[in-house]
Amino acid sequence: MRLNTNSLKRTVAVLAAVCTLGTCCIAGSIAYAQGETQGADTGNINTSTSVSLSIHKYQGPADKTRSDGSEKTITGKEPVQGVEFTLYKVQKDGQDINLATPDGWKKITSITDDAKTPSDLVKTDNSDTNTKHVFTISEVGKGKTNSQGLVKFTKTASTVDDSGEVSVSTLGMSLYVVKETNTDGAKIKGKSVTVTGRVDPFFVTLPLANSTTKTWIYDVHVYPKNDTTNLLPTKTASDISRMDVVDDKDTNTKDGTRITWKVAIPLPAPAEGKAYNAIGFSDKMSKDLTFDEVKNVKLVKYNSETGAAVEGADNTKPLTENTNYTVTKPSTDRVLKVELNASGLSEAYTFYSAAKDAKQIVKLEADVVTKVGKDVKNVKNIANTWADNNKTGDKDNPCNPDSDTPGAGCDTAPSDTSYYGTLKVIKEDTENNKRLDGAKFDVYEITDGKKKSDVKSVTKNGETYNFAGDNGAIASKKVASSLETKKVDKDNGVDSVKLFVRKESDKKTTSKTYCIVETEAPAGYDAITTPTCYDLVEDTAGTANTANVNTVKDAKSTPMSKILTALPMTGARGLVLLTAFGIVGLGGTLFYIITRRRKEQEEA
Repeated sequence: MRLNTNSLKRTVAVLAAVCTLGTCCIAGSIAYAQGETQGADTGNINTSTSVSLSIHKYQGPADKTRSDGSEKTITGKEPVQGVEFTLYKVQKDGQDINLATPDGWKKITSITDDAKTPSDLVKTDNSDTNTKHVFTISEVGKGKTNSQGLVKFTKTASTVDDSGEVSVSTLGMSLYVVKETNTDGAKIKGKSVTVTGRVDPFFVTLPLANSTTKTWIYDVHVYPKNDTTNLLPTKTASDISRMDVVDDKDTNTKDGTRITWKVAIPLPAPAEGKAYNAIGFSDKMSKDLTFDEVKNVKLVKYNSETGAAVEGADNTKPLTENTNYTVTKPSTDRVLKVELNASGLSEAYTFYSAAKDAKQIVKLEADVVTKVGKDVKNVKNIANTWADNNKTGDKDNPCNPDSDTPGAGCDTAPSDTSYYGTLKVIKEDTENNKRLDGAKFDVYEITDGKKKSDVKSVTKNGETYNFAGDNGAIASKKVASSLETKKVDKDNGVDSVKLFVRKESDKKTTSKTYCIVETEAPAGYDAITTPTCYDLVEDTAGTANTANVNTVKDAKSTPMSKILTALPMTGARGLVLLTAFGIVGLGGTLFYIITRRRKEQEEA
């Protein structure tokens, strides 16, 4: 029997139109030849031949090239590893469809030009009463693409590592539905990527008719493509409120140290095609952090190639708490959870759809503000994110940042670490190294990336100090905390302050430069006039005991130094020195003249 009835021709034609190599696949296409005598003859199907389905997953963008089910060589596209496909067998009236017989092909003639995809014809569940949904499906196999982007469904799979083959003992000549069910492990050349354009579910027949050779293809090959981006979920430390680590003065103020963690989740293609099921993140707080607030939750469009945010008001969509998302604040479990609700998911899909049409991607962004504890050392913060099936970590058992084994999947979950160091000053007498209490210092952050070796001098300018190097002024900012040496534990003449050093996401930064200026010396001593600077490192660094500690020595005051120290560190001090030296010089001259005259009188 030949496929020469109109209904059968429509069936084959629609299957051919279901997918293209550029949009999702061509595997489900059965190209039918025009004219009665050009169709493949179902009577020629070799029922003893095994069938298989090879899915070759490649990076997009899509093109319009059709595949005929034969194996091809793809150039200019990278294979995508780690994408999960699930194979479903199609039944009608509770019975499998045997495509080794003409009757089997008649059962799928309901695939017409008005219904091209499984969603048009397949029941969603047992309660589905849509009369157009004439098929049901049952899962028969599931597998992820290997390093070559291949997953192959076959009766007997190879046991070789990375073969990509999946055993399906019931695989036979029938109609199947293929779904891309999980993309969260997608990789290209070993590096994780986000799939932003998911493959739509599609039909495929095994075997597949080849309209060119008028034969049947038993080992069917399909080539679905995905749009991908190298942008992955991120969490970065930023916007520390002050460089010194202090608590709030009271419960009614927010003047203590806070650090903001920016969470960004690129939105993949929705798992179900036309709507998102779940988007959000959870965050288990370190013991050194206390939750403060979530703010600036928004959807933002980005250029898919450059990664830059797209400019313009229409390219950012602010979201509102409770209206678009919910915040579950940490309790005894220290877990924060932020999730889009139905309204937020709808906004996300609308925004995603518009961005996709413009070849852009969308990120859900949020700022998590936390208070920093005064005994902090290094603080790691990990985000467990989800956007449908794209997940990092475990939303219900989020990564523990204080543990050496934070949890399953935490090695790929986005995180950042903020580092803190303790700046310590020791005050001593210049002559006998006696520890001195009562020395006061202002603390300054060097803000332009200079190191301590670059700072050469300091001058007072009103209530603040200005620093300079060989090439001129050095930018700085006064830290709110100051120092005053005193007895700490059993040590006299010491004081310290905890300061922010760096964050892990700043890969090139290993230290932070601070300078202290002595503003008041202990009684009976002169304050030094040069700055004392530190290339501060985190307290856990091996060099912290030397890099973070400086000893500042003061000399005892003299009558002249008392005059000088009462003057500002400007040109006035130099003027007094010149005057003093002038007086001494004039006195010496007068002494010489008087002595000379006396000698001349004696000789006379």
